[in-house]
Amino acid sequence: MQIDEVENISGRDTCYKRELLILFALWLVPTLINLNKAFHIDDTFHLEAAKWIAKHPTEPMSAMVNWYDDPEPISHANQPPLYFYLIACWGSIFGFSEIPLHIMQSLFTFLSIWLFHRIASVFSREHAIALTAILAMNAAFVVNQNLMTDVPLLSMLLAMVYMLVRTDEISDARRYGWAAGALSVGLLIKYSLLPMLPVLAFIMIYDRKYRQLLFLLLPVAALGLWSVWNYIEFGSSHLLNRNAGVPLTQIADRANSMLLATGAVSFFAVLAIQWPGVRNRRLVAWLTGSGVVMFAGLLLLVYSGKVVQKDATNLLRNLFGVKAALILLSAVVSGVYTATATHVDAARRRQYAIVVVWLAAVFVFIVRFAPFIATRHVLLILPAIILLLSPFWERAATFTRAAVLGGTVLMGVVLGLSDRAFADFYRTAAADYGKFTDTKRVWSVGHWGWQWYCNGNGVPTLGVHTSEVKDGDEIIAPHHVAKQDVRGFDLTKVRSYYYPTGILSFFSVSEFAGFYSTTANEIPWVLSKIAVDSVEVFTVNKK
Repeated sequence: MQIDEVENISGRDTCYKRELLILFALWLVPTLINLNKAFHIDDTFHLEAAKWIAKHPTEPMSAMVNWYDDPEPISHANQPPLYFYLIACWGSIFGFSEIPLHIMQSLFTFLSIWLFHRIASVFSREHAIALTAILAMNAAFVVNQNLMTDVPLLSMLLAMVYMLVRTDEISDARRYGWAAGALSVGLLIKYSLLPMLPVLAFIMIYDRKYRQLLFLLLPVAALGLWSVWNYIEFGSSHLLNRNAGVPLTQIADRANSMLLATGAVSFFAVLAIQWPGVRNRRLVAWLTGSGVVMFAGLLLLVYSGKVVQKDATNLLRNLFGVKAALILLSAVVSGVYTATATHVDAARRRQYAIVVVWLAAVFVFIVRFAPFIATRHVLLILPAIILLLSPFWERAATFTRAAVLGGTVLMGVVLGLSDRAFADFYRTAAADYGKFTDTKRVWSVGHWGWQWYCNGNGVPTLGVHTSEVKDGDEIIAPHHVAKQDVRGFDLTKVRSYYYPTGILSFFSVSEFAGFYSTTANEIPWVLSKIAVDSVEVFTVNKK
């Protein structure tokens, strides 16, 4: 072997080790933020379902969980239970507490990061690490870990895409078989990957691999067998009983909400004006610097009270919408251009066609069929947007790149820690419930992590029609959580209990839990000096 060949191999090994180290760091930051984070939002539903499955593995959809007003079987909810089985198995061995279950979740966190890096290497080998950092440190990725299905679902989506875009020589059966297998697993985690089924069919037809269309039977069979199981367990198909979608009159509002959720986590928006081939690098760098200074000024003005929160929120809402529109327009136009340009290599056209169709299919499906819009839905299109903007990154000046990466990391960490504090409020308040109440008969109203921790501290969840509530009983309820409808009760408010605010809650994700449900009026995060939440205490009057 020649000396230069040895040096090349040594150089590749060093580069590979350096990349692995960076990927490990990109995994470590969100993992540490999530490690001992309190169970939050839908975590409680997943935990209750998993604990039932651990004891009744053949009847997964019969678990009774109070997630609205009264306990109902989870067959009324939207998700299939494959991920709940994993929680059940892991929890039965290591315990149903935060650290062991979040370690389990971190495996999917690393898998998502590693798979995206492999995909990004196909699109831009030189900049794959930077593109991966934009995803891994994005607030949508950091915040939406919890114990929910979104990051595991993302890992299955990326596994499917990786099999389709990888450039090494593999057989058709391996390429499309593994892609269909990953899609099948993803569909049994959450039905949100349904639009990827026609995407997979499109790619097979695009590649003129008509015989491989038989692999579509894998996800179809998975859903079919799952429906048969449903009929045996509770007499109908879980999939076919799902919401048929929002009325067409609401599509515009839904699309607007999706734009707001996308813009709220897209701290790389400046890339969207860095069009390849346009000599505007200095101008974009100048605009980037100006934007950073103006945003810092806004933070100071709001924190000092010179700008009221309502005005700052309206400004952020408009900014999020404009950013998202610009990003999606640039990503789609650039992607379609590359996918159809005759002077572009055929393999590259194919790669961009896959990502454009992925982005369009998932975006339309979410807007049309999701019961609500949240940043967790953005997580399914975020990798596609980053890939389509990879040529914009290559063109950007060093300062612009540094600002994009720095802003993404900073806001990912800040919003991640803010959401951690939001989640911890309910763990702390539930443990302190004895400070709020004057009676031994106490009921909790409210779901999310509050429900889990109240139950763990001996406070039962109120069933509006199923609980035997007596005169003089007390009800404790946080103000901002989703909760049961208790308007039929005669209640007297006794007191409210507040916890002090901190610097973490200034970048507030707690108002209306906007990161987990975004509307035109409830954006994912705002600048706020208001307390995370308060616990209200009521006395029941039955006489």
